[in-house]
Amino acid sequence: MYDVLQDKRDSGDKALALKRLKAKIIRLNSTYYRSMWVDNGVQGRFGEDPSLHHLINERKRQVQRTVHVILDKNGSPQTSSLDILRVFAEHFKSKYDTIPVRGECMMRLMDCNLATVPDAANLALEEPVTLEEIYQAIKTGKPHKAPGYDGICLEFLKKTWDTTKEDLLQIVNEMYTKGIISDYQKFGIIICIPKQPHATQV
Repeated sequence: MYDVLQDKRDSGDKALALKRLKAKIIRLNSTYYRSMWVDNGVQGRFGEDPSLHHLINERKRQVQRTVHVILDKNGSPQTSSLDILRVFAEHFKSKYDTIPVRGECMMRLMDCNLATVPDAANLALEEPVTLEEIYQAIKTGKPHKAPGYDGICLEFLKKTWDTTKEDLLQIVNEMYTKGIISDYQKFGIIICIPKQPHATQV
């Protein structure tokens, strides 16, 4: 691509050469994704190409997981994509909204002789986070979990620990001492997957 751009030909020839390169990239990409579906087991299962068989099954799974109808809080069925999204958004907004609490109730609750943390333990809790604590948390995390908004998953942190540990320690301690996190860390992605076929309740 760089060679084409640096070439002395006119812009029409360059555009044509770039289109050919784009087509080649798309072909290579589709070949790569097709090869991901290839089953190295029994060939010709159901008399079909195994890759086609897996693509069909994946498409069926995608259709099964797609919500086609959902009942809103009044019990009315909603079928358009926009209305389904609205029902889910309203549900999660009410589910995770702030709960109004009266201050005097909190004071009464705190006067109920609840167990308190001893001073010695409290001092330990005020200490900065250590590398050992972060590594223990990463090591005990379950594998194959979905990544966060930034796309970084637990496996990435495990495999790059020697490279990223100092940066990670600094980030965690800055969040802890200053009590400030970035806007990206305040948001997550919720993907709603039906746990049963043809679910109509959020």
